[in-house]
Parts: sequence; structure tokens; C-alpha cells
Amino acid sequence: MKITHFVIEPGFGFNPDAKLNVEGFNNVLALRQEIEGGPAPNPGQYLDLSYYDRALKLVR
Repeated sequence: MKITHFVIEPGFGFNPDAKLNVEGFNNVLALRQEIEGGPAPNPGQYLDLSYYDRALKLVR
């Protein structure tokens, strides 16, 4: 079996279109808040998907 089969396997490999897993990102921020304390960080402060959306339009 080729390595490409592993990297595109659902639940194991890369996400389709290299899309960010927003739920996973939010979990990371929640863990950060839990460990560091303070207010929960705003995901929008770190995440701007407009570049991703424009790049995806170029390749489709």
C-alpha cells in the first residue's frame, strides 16, 4: 500500500483540502485557557480563514 493511502484516510490522514479542523482548534484554545487561566481567548484573534478561502478558489 502506498503512503498516499494513509495520508488521505479519513480520521487518520490530512483533512480534505487541508482544511483546518475548527472544533480541534477551539479545543486547543479551551485547554490553553484551562491551563493558563484568565478569560477564554477569542478564536477570531488567531484565525483568519479568508486567505484559505481565496487560495482554495484558485485551485478549484
